[in-house]
Amino acid sequence: MAASTAHRRTSGPELDPDEREAIALAETLRADALIIDDKIGRREAERRKLRVIGTVRVLDDAAEAGLVDLPSALQRLQAFGFYLDGKLLQFLLDRDSARGRPRTES
Repeated sequence: MAASTAHRRTSGPELDPDEREAIALAETLRADALIIDDKIGRREAERRKLRVIGTVRVLDDAAEAGLVDLPSALQRLQAFGFYLDGKLLQFLLDRDSARGRPRTES
């Protein structure tokens, strides 16, 4: 699919060009899920009946599998300006702590 076609298919002036492309690609590939964090992008993807997951979900799943140290990964995300609600952060940290898995360097 040409980029210009992707832009026309994924309307929404508020969408960043990268988000428009990601949504269009997910539709074209009939992707199982789209990893997207931007609220406007998520809403547009959901409106288009795409399954959306966020970066935090990917990291939480990886921590569950013992692949990453979740507290460290979340701290790194926040250091780069990634916003994470304080209550959600605490919930994730508490759940991760309850898993009792050995920590992995991430």
